[in-house]
Amino acid sequence: MNRLAMLTLAALACATAPTVLAQRTVTLPVGDTVARAVIAEQPGCAVDVLVLHDNENTGSDAAAAVIAERGGRLVDLRHTGARNLGFRLAEGDAQADSFYVDPNRIFSSVGARASLSDRSPEASATKGSALDAAVRQVRQFASRLLGVYGEPAVVVTAHNNTEARYAATSYAEGGPYADEAAALHLEPDADPDDFFFVTDRALFDALAAQGFNAVLQAPTATDDGSLSVWAAQQGVPYVNVEAQHGHLAEQVRMMHALWDALCEE
Repeated sequence: MNRLAMLTLAALACATAPTVLAQRTVTLPVGDTVARAVIAEQPGCAVDVLVLHDNENTGSDAAAAVIAERGGRLVDLRHTGARNLGFRLAEGDAQADSFYVDPNRIFSSVGARASLSDRSPEASATKGSALDAAVRQVRQFASRLLGVYGEPAVVVTAHNNTEARYAATSYAEGGPYADEAAALHLEPDADPDDFFFVTDRALFDALAAQGFNAVLQAPTATDDGSLSVWAAQQGVPYVNVEAQHGHLAEQVRMMHALWDALCEE
């Protein structure tokens, strides 16, 4: 099913939602690459959604559909359609170092450095000064992106995962991220790939009570440069609406539940 058909289904799931959102684009350079923050807005419920991965289209489509009906703002980071953001330090120089970074690992220096090293090992291993410069570029980019996103009362993101690779069960006892969770709610018969990841206990309880899988981030969560850790450090509640690629109807349903929790309509 193509994206247009999926978005149409989501709009139908949202009843009589308007189909046109006011849009504008802000350019965000990093090295020789120019990424774009595409901002779509609709009056109504003041929920601000940030989509960081350019290949997670189900999340951005779900957010656009719910915002079209209930209001809010979507900031959708776009560059090449890939998950990772790639750039060269020197524009036009064929010999310049190429780097790649996960856009959800750029909100601290330690996280940015680790992501750059992991995703561009040859460039980072050959020239330490180049890696330092890449970290500076990425941190400046993160600052500009946060400036575009603004300062919402609750930081909301939308992400998509792949079957059997990342799920709410990843935070269960014995799972790879068990130490990163302070609490876990697994809803019986629910797909563990579809879950909320939050930093606020009240939101965790509210969403779990509505019958959704939910993970509460631990106060001692590893600083990996992710937006959830940054938000916790800033004292701002954070919610990630996480769903498997293609689970559009479920991600729309989850967002409606979040809108219910955040807005008095």
